[in-house]
Amino acid sequence: LAGQCAVTPLTSSRVRIAIEGAPAREVLAMLAPVDFAASVFTPGAVALTGIHHTPVTIHCTGENGFDVYVMRTFARDVWDAITDAGLRFADTR
Repeated sequence: LAGQCAVTPLTSSRVRIAIEGAPAREVLAMLAPVDFAASVFTPGAVALTGIHHTPVTIHCTGENGFDVYVMRTFARDVWDAITDAGLRFADTR
């Protein structure tokens, strides 16, 4: 592909937050304006969207698995938003 494309490494500028489990789709649906229905957002699908006014890339890695890529400087805020949204699904036994 020489001369036909450009590659920009982003390895040091992004953080990957993995979320998986039965409530993962519902948790993400509370945070991002994306249709996370299993019939729509299938494994391999990618969405460029936002969580709390922060740009993120969400990659569906499996039936109920997702990787959320966020800029390093905002990773803590997105992590907090995801964990807060997931609290309603926590097992309190």
